[in-house]
Amino acid sequence: MVSDSYDNVKKDDFYFDRREAELIGRLMMSPHELPLVASELEVADFGTPLHRQIWREMGKLYADGKPVSFVSVLMALEASGVEFDKKHLTEIAELTIGSVKLLAPEVLLGSEKRRFEEIAKNINETRQALFDFYKIQKDRFKLRKKLDKSMQT
Repeated sequence: MVSDSYDNVKKDDFYFDRREAELIGRLMMSPHELPLVASELEVADFGTPLHRQIWREMGKLYADGKPVSFVSVLMALEASGVEFDKKHLTEIAELTIGSVKLLAPEVLLGSEKRRFEEIAKNINETRQALFDFYKIQKDRFKLRKKLDKSMQT
């Protein structure tokens, strides 16, 4: 089930997830504003599975020239066969504060934050692997030195 209860969101990411929800909610209540940000955002820019699924469905509706409203998004989600938390979708729809032109950059900022965190994680893992490799090489060098000493005697 695609669920995004705010209870399950990491505290640091709450701000960005909330801004994503505000943008989606605002657009479901004011679909005429979707063209203002549709080209700026991609599904991958959204941090939670439900937000990505909603944005995907909103994009399909928009591309097909269909209305992008709470009801049409709800129906599209149900038709997609994806299980989701309807209560959370309703909570999202109620978040209608903020300008979409101001909220879209916030979503992109959250996306960049997640990318940088992933890069930092990969760098840290690489650093650890290099350190482990160095330790192995150092041990091999010591062993080789011991072996050479014992061969000389």
